[in-house]
Amino acid sequence: MGTKEGRPRLWIRVTNPHSGMAIETAAIVDTGADDCLFPAEIALRLGHDLEAMPPIPIGTANKITYAYAHTTRIDILGVLPDGQADKKKILFTVGPTHINYAKGLDQFLLGRRNFLDQFILVINYPRRQFTIRKPQSSNAGQGHKTANVRHGKH
Repeated sequence: MGTKEGRPRLWIRVTNPHSGMAIETAAIVDTGADDCLFPAEIALRLGHDLEAMPPIPIGTANKITYAYAHTTRIDILGVLPDGQADKKKILFTVGPTHINYAKGLDQFLLGRRNFLDQFILVINYPRRQFTIRKPQSSNAGQGHKTANVRHGKH
């Protein structure tokens, strides 16, 4: 997977389980983020009524913003040899769960709550790669899959 700043990214499919609408995108694995945070415009594209939910104040690295939690499913996708998403290969599924959508955000951030807290993540910065897998005790129905991802240029 590629990165701008050498930060680990995963290809994901983001789905509104109520409408079935989905998009595929690269998301930053943000070990410093408490929550997942996605751009508000994506909630609208998926058919969510963004402001139907109460605003939640969220502190980002730069400011305080407001987010709106909506039920979302996240599929971690495989990676093709050219580094693009393998849209046919779902490695893991998270949710449906509540994901925060914030105005003014242009990146997808995968944080601890409702995402990273379900995985074992190993980052090898010198080799620019990381591995994400489910703990063995929670692998029911998902086998022993592991996503090995190189993070360099898209």
